[in-house]
Amino acid sequence: MKKFIILVALSVMSVCTASAQGWGDLLKGVIGGDAANVVNSLLGTGFSTKSVVGTWEYSESAVSLSSDDLLSQAGGMVASSTLADKIDGVLAKAGIKAGLFQMTFDESGQFTTKVGNRTLKGTYTVNEQNKTIQLAFNIVSGITGTNFTATVEMGDGQMSLLFKADKLLQIVKAVSGYTNNATLSTISTLASAYDGVKVGFKMTKL
Repeated sequence: MKKFIILVALSVMSVCTASAQGWGDLLKGVIGGDAANVVNSLLGTGFSTKSVVGTWEYSESAVSLSSDDLLSQAGGMVASSTLADKIDGVLAKAGIKAGLFQMTFDESGQFTTKVGNRTLKGTYTVNEQNKTIQLAFNIVSGITGTNFTATVEMGDGQMSLLFKADKLLQIVKAVSGYTNNATLSTISTLASAYDGVKVGFKMTKL
């Protein structure tokens, strides 16, 4: 059945230039509910509200360098890796390490974060077109503001949630309870060395 679905999807795409979402809707009505997922997989669209649902575990920090000048340089990837390594160290001091930080998104728009014995909850909204997810934490003592929008990069069973450095600091304080401003401000200092950098969490789906 899967081979049949893939053959139908490839045949349709070879004779027309409709959008992935359009073909997903068309094929869904013809050969069943998995068709849209097949088309999305073939065309690499990937990110959707459904794809976010589940439990994700922190694996390492995530860094996105949006500066065209930096990205065009061979050293861009090296800079990204170096920055990520340094941020890993800072997050580790706040207790955000591989295996200790999880986020669970349910189908009703609720999410739960766990860092060690600390648990926080809230609601989330996915914007598939902009590839963002808005996190609205329940009221948390010591955090300025409770709404955060993350740019999402997704693929191969991993999801990166990327924020501006100052927003990441607020989230780290909220979910971990760690309040050493001198240590956390290091993230902003590091990020300021790069134009348009976003930093955050790389999560692996369990």
